[in-house]
Amino acid sequence: MLTIRLPEDIEIRLARLAKATGRTKTFYAKEAILRHLEELEDYYQAAEVSIQVKKGKEKVYDSAEVKQSLGLSVKKVPSERMKVALAEANEVENLAVNSFDSIEDIDTN
Repeated sequence: MLTIRLPEDIEIRLARLAKATGRTKTFYAKEAILRHLEELEDYYQAAEVSIQVKKGKEKVYDSAEVKQSLGLSVKKVPSERMKVALAEANEVENLAVNSFDSIEDIDTN
C-alpha cells in the first residue's frame, strides 16, 4: 500500500477527471504511476547500457552488421530501381523549381 500527499491543485484536477469519467482517483493515480514508471525504467536501462558501451563492456553494431547477421542484403550501392526513382525525383524537383521565374509568379488565390 502507498499513501501520497498531492498538492491541492493536483488533487482538484484528479477529482474533476475522476468525476467526469466515472472512474476513481485511485485508477488515474495508478495509471499515471505505471506509465511514468515504465518511462523511468526505460531511461535508467538505457543510461546503464550507455555506461557499459563507454566502458567497452557492451558491443555496438552498425546497420550493416545487423543486416548481415539477419541474412539481409547489405548492398552499399543503390539498386537500378532506386537510381531511376532518385533521377525522377530530381527531375520533378527541377521542374517545380524552374516553373516560376520568381515567387511573384505563384498564384495563391
